[in-house]
Amino acid sequence: MISFLSNRLADFLCEKNIISEDEKEIYVYGYEMIITTILGAVLVFGIALLTGRLAEAFCFFVVFVTTRQFCGGYHSKTRIMCSITFLTCYAVVLFFDSVLITAYTWFVHLIVFVPYFAAILGYAPIVNKNKPLTDGEIKINRKKSIIVSIVWFVISTLLLFIKPILSSAIDFTLLIIAVLMIIEVMKRKEGDI
Repeated sequence: MISFLSNRLADFLCEKNIISEDEKEIYVYGYEMIITTILGAVLVFGIALLTGRLAEAFCFFVVFVTTRQFCGGYHSKTRIMCSITFLTCYAVVLFFDSVLITAYTWFVHLIVFVPYFAAILGYAPIVNKNKPLTDGEIKINRKKSIIVSIVWFVISTLLLFIKPILSSAIDFTLLIIAVLMIIEVMKRKEGDI
């Protein structure tokens, strides 16, 4: 359905001579990303409204989307699997938030953040074949990944003393991003064998 809708939108732009036929594939990919992101947001915030955890959902969504755009990571082969993966990531964050909130200390904060930051330093950005980057863009995205990570660390650290549940939501979202990066790296290494 997402692919069909994206293709129809790109076809419409081609018919109106707004884009060329050569650009169509890029627009289809872009529309698929936009629609998938909107669908993911609707599902996450729908679950958040049902569970009464809107602030955590907001943290998860903002951290996930802003960080992933610079660092990259695992991409599902289909849009439905992308949505399922996204919802699974959200569910994992909610689970760890619930289980560890009473024990969420400065020490746990660091234990969760350090592996994420190591993944950023070791792998970011992971380039997607559907969104190739030039060498210059890779360097810029690497710097942005590091800067965004530092900003999230500072925000999360401040929230640790004000609203620990939001600090843990940020930290576990970042840890999930690191796991997705490592999965993509391992997947590519297996493909090289």
